[in-house]
Amino acid sequence: MLGSYNNENLAWNPASGYPRRVAGWLQTADYTGTVTFHTTYEPHGFPSLAVDGDVVFEGGVWTHPANNNAPVYRLCVTAGGGFTMGQNAVINTFARGYYQSNGPGNYDYSARDSGAAHGGTGGVWNGNFNHNTYGSVRRPLDLGSGSVWDYRGGGAVSIGAGGEARIDGMITANGDGGYNRNGGASGGSILLVAGSWDPASSGSLNTDGAADGNHGSAGGGRIAVVATDSGEIPAGLSFTARGWGGNNNCHSGAGTVWLETPDSRVIRIENSHNTFYAKTPLPAKLTPADNNNIMSWDQSGDLDGADLLLVAGAVVFNRPLSLGAIDVEHPDATIDLNGKLVKAAGCRIGGKRVSNGTHTAASLGIPQVVDSSPDGSGLLIVGNAGTIVIIK
Repeated sequence: MLGSYNNENLAWNPASGYPRRVAGWLQTADYTGTVTFHTTYEPHGFPSLAVDGDVVFEGGVWTHPANNNAPVYRLCVTAGGGFTMGQNAVINTFARGYYQSNGPGNYDYSARDSGAAHGGTGGVWNGNFNHNTYGSVRRPLDLGSGSVWDYRGGGAVSIGAGGEARIDGMITANGDGGYNRNGGASGGSILLVAGSWDPASSGSLNTDGAADGNHGSAGGGRIAVVATDSGEIPAGLSFTARGWGGNNNCHSGAGTVWLETPDSRVIRIENSHNTFYAKTPLPAKLTPADNNNIMSWDQSGDLDGADLLLVAGAVVFNRPLSLGAIDVEHPDATIDLNGKLVKAAGCRIGGKRVSNGTHTAASLGIPQVVDSSPDGSGLLIVGNAGTIVIIK
């Protein structure tokens, strides 16, 4: 147990004699120290702290060590019972990802003022975009990528619970940077999987890329919240995986938020409301075949059947998809067919239903649907335009 009688910082590392498995974990609200978990990616030997019973984490900070040019450290805790995180507790992996010029989402080193990518594209100093997106929408595990100069991406958090989870604290895996025209580092990953969720949960989850008001902002990271057995995702949880604006049109794309229950799967995308044309690719451009440091990716069919809720920003399809409902909320938000075949059970854009049938961007004639392919060959096939139910 950690509490007021013991407020020292703690490095939980098996190399220093700490166990890889414990019966339970109790950290009281009056504990103010930081616990640094030296949990790792394979094959580094400590993939997770295993807790047989409940985790009660009411105060203090959890984090993991910073990474450099390869994915070594992440924060991974699995509980056989429940997981409770109080409002005084913080999981802070800000700037714990790849260091400068490292990571799959890094851009050309010579482009000093450019932002890194992850779930969303990064902004480039000349008004172009860094399209080196990577990682899984459904089960994100990857670190954020470093900026071209000086700054680290966000870290990676993975929490599993066999029983009920309640999150009332803050979990952050934001990227650093955006200072002195050095570009931004991208957001990392947060993956929370539980048997069910306490509906009173009110915590915040953040994997924002770093904003650079002068030049290249960085892409947002990825968040996934999953209920494996029953229930809904709590409405009181808040999520941000934002990109940002920048001078010289160096805007960056939003990352992704995945919300899954036994009855529903939703991809939620919301960029900063002044950044509409920087894109979020579905799925990511890069896979382990392109970069062996990528820890998670979506294979063919993984996103099929999910609803797409585009609150603000822009989505570009990198692969044919068969979705549930598509709901485009903001009047300046866009979906780019990119020459792909996209099927949807129902579609609503700006509050108006799209009729059943096969549509091109040109035939729809609305600004929220575009096709960047040279021949405009993308198709949106809408099947059943009945009731559209989206988890927001």
